[in-house]
Amino acid sequence: MQREGKTRDEDDQVAGLSASFRKHACVDTVDDDVEASAESKDDLEGQWRQIDIREVEVGEQIGGGGFAIVYEGFWKGKQVALKTLFDPRADAAVKKEFMDELFVMSKLKHPNIVEMFGACTRAPRFCMVLELCESSLFHILHNSREELREKQLLGMQIELASAMEYLHAQVPAVIHRDIKSHNVLVSEGYHVKLCDFGLVSTSVTAAGTPAYMAPELLQSGLFSRKVDVYAFAVLMWEMYTRAIPFASWEPSDVRKFVAEGKRLGLPHSGYPKQCGQLIERCWASEPDRRPEFKNITRALTRIYSTIRDVSHLDEVSGGGDGDAFDLLERNVSKK
Repeated sequence: MQREGKTRDEDDQVAGLSASFRKHACVDTVDDDVEASAESKDDLEGQWRQIDIREVEVGEQIGGGGFAIVYEGFWKGKQVALKTLFDPRADAAVKKEFMDELFVMSKLKHPNIVEMFGACTRAPRFCMVLELCESSLFHILHNSREELREKQLLGMQIELASAMEYLHAQVPAVIHRDIKSHNVLVSEGYHVKLCDFGLVSTSVTAAGTPAYMAPELLQSGLFSRKVDVYAFAVLMWEMYTRAIPFASWEPSDVRKFVAEGKRLGLPHSGYPKQCGQLIERCWASEPDRRPEFKNITRALTRIYSTIRDVSHLDEVSGGGDGDAFDLLERNVSKK
């Protein structure tokens, strides 16, 4: 999770709940309902380290959303992020969402996915202890003046595509369903870490962020691995334009625009032309026309290898990289 300064308080209740978490940090009573839920998942039990909340030092709130608040903290001398339920009085459905995400994260191990060190599943707070990152991609793109070179942008795209390739290769495939700049954290050296797996197990098809949702999600609610490919295309667009996709649009207007086959306008320059071609392939209206992440990773890597002088990007679009897009076309034509 990210550390980029304290977020604004949602309301007085948030401040009260924050105090409540600190107050009960040393309470060690067992929540029978949730422990029973964990025990019912025999095939996954023990996949994460059970952390005693008394080992955790809670710091400032650094984020939050949905059912959770995120704090900066310390655990065994290590700076960490603490993701905890928003309300200790949360009902069983919210607790199940938390446990579902916990079970998903317990199975994942990839250098570009936020690492979970362990979790506490005891009342009055449920808490995941996570890797702490310096910032988020959203913050870097929209709240800072950091100049990002094209190789830095491509490097982040390759790392994220690699993480997605890993997720989609799981059996069954892990479909993230909420790829967006808020959920891509950035560590030292501009290495990215994908986070927030709260929608992986949900049966609510309308869940997600409309600006990044594929047309099939917006219209029918049906989804496959290819909804993540579509969201990746929107994120690439965001990285090159440094604009928030569909900022200030109503969800209904986004739905109509995308359903009509329209897409956000690509800039005329300032990025490799092959990346523009890749974006267009990835946000194709038909899911079967979108490439798989294994091919996206290869294509981006080949584009990266052609860039020698980042000040002459328009020249990069010449020969030497067509094979990357031939590969994508061959992959798509098999569908």
